[in-house]
Amino acid sequence: MSILLFILTGLFALSSLLLIGIILIQESKGGGLSEAFGGMGGETFGHKASGANKVTWALAAVWILTAVGHHLVAGQGSAGFGSLKEKPAVTAPEIPGGAQAPNVPSPGK
Repeated sequence: MSILLFILTGLFALSSLLLIGIILIQESKGGGLSEAFGGMGGETFGHKASGANKVTWALAAVWILTAVGHHLVAGQGSAGFGSLKEKPAVTAPEIPGGAQAPNVPSPGK
């Protein structure tokens, strides 16, 4: 299991760095969201997707799949990556001899 987790972590890190790099080298399309919702931003949603745009989508898919795979694989181990529901509740230690804790005045009183 640890080898699979190591491979998934490596793929996740590599895809993260490549995704950052490919996004930074893409040419800006102009007006951003205002152009996208103004009817002039067809390229934004992939009507004329360039090679860099297709690579971005592929890397994003790899990034998401490795993140989900990492969660599923790590959640099965005993390394503490599991759900919070699986961990026991923490209780306060008992006072020896059955004595009660002294009353402490709250601030402001």
